[in-house]
Amino acid sequence: MAQLSDKAKELSLGEVFGDVSKPLVLRPAHDADCPQLAEVHKACFGGPEAYVDYWKEEAFREIVRHSNQGSNCPFIVATRDDKIVGFIMVDYNSFYKPDRAYVASIDVDPSFQKHGIARLLLEAAQQEIIRARQFINTDTDITAHICVDNIASQRLFQSLGYAVTGVEKAYYPTGADAFIVSKNIPEATKPDYKQRHSHIKVKAPARPRV
Repeated sequence: MAQLSDKAKELSLGEVFGDVSKPLVLRPAHDADCPQLAEVHKACFGGPEAYVDYWKEEAFREIVRHSNQGSNCPFIVATRDDKIVGFIMVDYNSFYKPDRAYVASIDVDPSFQKHGIARLLLEAAQQEIIRARQFINTDTDITAHICVDNIASQRLFQSLGYAVTGVEKAYYPTGADAFIVSKNIPEATKPDYKQRHSHIKVKAPARPRV
């Protein structure tokens, strides 16, 4: 995650909250973030009618360490006044395929939802995935599970070009089903495509609109 590490991405809250005095910052997750990450996750999924096995602080420590040890698995947090208001975790090993990235979780503090933060996190993760996979000579698929009852998440992924590719029954501890959504990133959209294929006189396909 070198790009985000070198310079955190700062966004104007004029676009997000209408308050330009307190910028929203996207940056890689650090070990010190884990207590806050666990709290945000609990607030999102730890209610009595939701997940009963939400991840604890130690689980986040393991994931953050894995992300920061050259795994190229984006773990991005959104902060405001040094408070974590959301995060996204991506894993390349969930399906044991080198050409597939899996969005393990997108969490936004309930107090900060409906301000576009989840979209900003997903877009940032997609850019990190493209950067990390630029030397893989194949297309890359990004997949995720979305609860069939989570209309907001379904609309978010659909707006960014994801399509439903399947349904997994009783995926969640509550017994709820999940849609499997997927999006393909053609190899031709990766930053070094032209350099690696300069000897091939074929016009690269245009990047799909999302």
